[in-house]
Amino acid sequence: MRAVTREIRCAERNATLSSCCGVTGEAMLTDSAVILLYAGLLGAGDFLSLLTMAVLPLLNGLLILPMAGLASACGSRKLVLRANAFALAGYLLTAAAAFADDAAVPLMLGGILLFSICQTGFVAGWFPMLDTFLLPERRTLFLGRMRFFHQISAVAFLGILGAVIGKTPAVGTLQLALLAGVLVFAGRLWFISRIPHFPEPERVRAPLRAGLRAATKNLPLVLFSLYTFLLNLAMFAVVPVMLLYLKNVQDTPGDWLVLISAAAFAGMPAGYLPAHWLDRKLGRKNMFRLLHAVVILDLAALLLVSASGASGAVCVALLLALCNGCIAANSVVAGAMMMELAAMGNKAVAMAFWGVFYYGGSGVARLGASLLIASGVLAANWSIGGQTMSSSHSVLLIGVSIALFAGIILLLPGSFFRSSGPAPGGRN
Repeated sequence: MRAVTREIRCAERNATLSSCCGVTGEAMLTDSAVILLYAGLLGAGDFLSLLTMAVLPLLNGLLILPMAGLASACGSRKLVLRANAFALAGYLLTAAAAFADDAAVPLMLGGILLFSICQTGFVAGWFPMLDTFLLPERRTLFLGRMRFFHQISAVAFLGILGAVIGKTPAVGTLQLALLAGVLVFAGRLWFISRIPHFPEPERVRAPLRAGLRAATKNLPLVLFSLYTFLLNLAMFAVVPVMLLYLKNVQDTPGDWLVLISAAAFAGMPAGYLPAHWLDRKLGRKNMFRLLHAVVILDLAALLLVSASGASGAVCVALLLALCNGCIAANSVVAGAMMMELAAMGNKAVAMAFWGVFYYGGSGVARLGASLLIASGVLAANWSIGGQTMSSSHSVLLIGVSIALFAGIILLLPGSFFRSSGPAPGGRN
């Protein structure tokens, strides 16, 4: 077992700081009410507004495998740095799109598209780069702490914005908010450049096709990838769909929307921090089953709660925070399990194979929700037990159904779990 050296601690510290900057800036562009309000003021409809939140995870699912080939060929560190540099350009283009008058919406979407493509390269290189210095027994501990701090940063940033932009922010105000996000995001490049260099043993690789073929023969990895796809498909549309529901159906003011999205983000630190402890105490299998049950109950509660008035908005915010808490805790143990299941000698491609399903599930969830709501396929209004429902509630009902179906995989004998008990000594 390698000792935790000064270089490893330095790498963990700078990786955490880079994540704080990167996720805080990224949240502005892909997961907050800020981009929904900005897209709406530029003239984008509901479909394009929701699409702004779906592009990043969708492209992560589609492009992560070819990007993994680049990571193997040029090195994960180099890919991570270059991808983030080009992502900054896409971020700036998005913020500047309002100056383009009639071309504002296409330029905004083009900026988000460039940012998302580059972020796919970052994701493909990030986990292999972490694997060069992260000790196996520290995976859930490090991932939990890193994500806790980056989510706290994002919540604080969005909370401050919600307090200063006002109830009906103008385009210029939202542009300044996005520019602040650009400056924060630039910190990711700075701190990654300060991570010490560690050897990358997989620079000489077999062809991508051979690595993919090896990954598909890894049955535990395949089952786990399918499970994460279905779970993300059930969960990842919940927050943007409910924000759109509050905006369009409940006429919630803009500053309240930003604060509710900040409250939803606050659920993520609450999920990240105890994930390592729960994983050790409950065991990996029980951890996943507990999270799965809470997800189903949370989605069912969102279906039944009334969102009208201040008390209703607070209830929705708390339930969205719980949903994000489950997403957060799941991502910590899922990331650790993915690193465990990826076979030595095929790490980059095996991790990317899992990433196709993980990010693809979240992207398909948001794109599918956008299409279902914008196309009018779902009933605009329906009722159950005397309570009026909307198309947003129909999306939640679909999510509950998918989560119930995904639970079947957890009940399979053995499934993707190598051990049903807690990892001895906290090892993962």
